[in-house]
Amino acid sequence: MQDQVAQLQQQLTRINTQVADLDKRKKEVTQQAEGERFVTRLRTAIRGLLLAIGFASIGWTGIRDSSR
Repeated sequence: MQDQVAQLQQQLTRINTQVADLDKRKKEVTQQAEGERFVTRLRTAIRGLLLAIGFASIGWTGIRDSSR
């Protein structure tokens, strides 16, 4: 009986260790995803800003040329 209790306690310890490892991995993956999301948003914002600058310069050049 005591051997079975000891085996069950060992199994429980292994399971708890596995759960802790999975929680740690989940946290790491979540942090990585948040970092990637930030970089993606930053890239999108920069592209939008550059596109707006390009359209503004083309528009301004078109307005200047038509007034001559």
